[in-house]
Amino acid sequence: MNVLDLIFDSTLSKRREAFVDIFMRIPNVNPSPHFQAKPGMLPELVPMIKDHYILEESSTRVSLQQLANIFDKTSNLKDFQIVEILMDLSEYKYGHMISKSMHLLNRYFSAHHSLFGSALHTRVLINKDSVKLHRFLEGKLPELHRLSTSKLGEMEITQLTSILDELIKNSHLKGDKAEPHGMNQNIMFSHGKIVINTYM
Repeated sequence: MNVLDLIFDSTLSKRREAFVDIFMRIPNVNPSPHFQAKPGMLPELVPMIKDHYILEESSTRVSLQQLANIFDKTSNLKDFQIVEILMDLSEYKYGHMISKSMHLLNRYFSAHHSLFGSALHTRVLINKDSVKLHRFLEGKLPELHRLSTSKLGEMEITQLTSILDELIKNSHLKGDKAEPHGMNQNIMFSHGKIVINTYM
């Protein structure tokens, strides 16, 4: 059952990436009569990214089809009768198995809600510096976690100081240490590192 939980996590991650990719393929302007959409672009969905979206048949139909494609392509369990299996497991007289099977059934049937909920907190990084910081955090956080639980010698202190200096540098705007860098701090927060206005 824990393996199924991991499969659901992986599936949600893939669906979130595919969902964000849809928005990256929507032109950021209203198509003109002479607009030539590039392969893979979705000009039909332009109305859906406006501030005041009015429900209309064409964009709704395309968006629902795109959503159906995402779920179809990312489903790892469509060849299994997962609902029947979990319902069967819930019949056993074992509390943990019952609660776990109910939890997995809830995850299975609330997949759309989970996708939309997680997409609301998804950040699309389009600035090179922000992408660079994200990759830096991905590479350095495991090292930072290791250092935080280790006995620090001179070499470890140097490594830790280097990482923290880089985080501090990215927490404020270039050339103005008193002005916080909102986007970068949000990226750090998303990685589990809260950065408050830093003055040094």
